[in-house]
Amino acid sequence: MLHGSTQSRVTVRNISEAGAMIETAELMATGASIEIEIPGLGIKLAQVAWAQRPRYGIRFTN
Repeated sequence: MLHGSTQSRVTVRNISEAGAMIETAELMATGASIEIEIPGLGIKLAQVAWAQRPRYGIRFTN
């Protein structure tokens, strides 16, 4: 995952066509834009929809 200039590993807890729930040590605010590389899907652009650290809901934007 790329958040700003910080690259971090994440664990994908669940995934759908519209988004995913991820777990990461990275601190992110609701509304933050990220890039995430998902095996089989490639790089997806996303926005943080909700944050309950260390879990985040992201909505794919591409």
